Amino acid sequence: MQIGDFRLQILSCVIIEMSIIILLIYLAITPIRFDINLKSAIANLQFVYLSGMRILVDMDEVLADAISRFIDWYERDFGVRYKEEQFMGTKLAFVIPEEHRQTVLSYPHQPGFFKDLPVIEDSQMVLEELSKRHEIYIASAAMEFKYSLYDKYEWLDKNFPFIHWKRRILCGDKSVLKADVLIDDHDFNLSVFTGRPIMFTAPHNVQFTNYERISHWKEALTMFDL
Repeated sequence: MQIGDFRLQILSCVIIEMSIIILLIYLAITPIRFDINLKSAIANLQFVYLSGMRILVDMDEVLADAISRFIDWYERDFGVRYKEEQFMGTKLAFVIPEEHRQTVLSYPHQPGFFKDLPVIEDSQMVLEELSKRHEIYIASAAMEFKYSLYDKYEWLDKNFPFIHWKRRILCGDKSVLKADVLIDDHDFNLSVFTGRPIMFTAPHNVQFTNYERISHWKEALTMFDL
């Protein structure tokens, strides 16, 4: 064997040994990172398996009773108390005297309107049950009412603490949202939704017959096979 070939073989062996050493050092200092990534991947797989459908849920007139706030404030300002039965198929602002209309329409734009709204019956219990098998997201067009953002956030913290802040969508245009299901009280949101639209019954939408409906939250327990 020539000296040149011998030196080449030695050099090759050294390179291989150094590569092995570098690889062993890398594996020695990165097991924690690998372990974290592995655990994260496993958690994600478990989440996908358990989460079932992605369900978007509106807030006002679905989880939060804003109609009662309209009624209360109108009585405060004008001394007359309406009942929901008096404005079925429409909204309070369109059955009161016309000279009061702009005042009522301005209510949601005023500070405090969305603060501490009553919770719609059984919504907490049912959503908590749904959240055990499905991804529950809150989807509220809160951007329309600039003073609502803080109050809505606080309201969700207080009444739906099991819904993480990452799953609260306070938006403007709901047509950009993608999910399996949208539960909402307004036709203009449901009509542009590409998944399964479900209308939550409220006085202003009783005339619509082209959607699945939830009139009481307990009905959702059977709709989603819980």
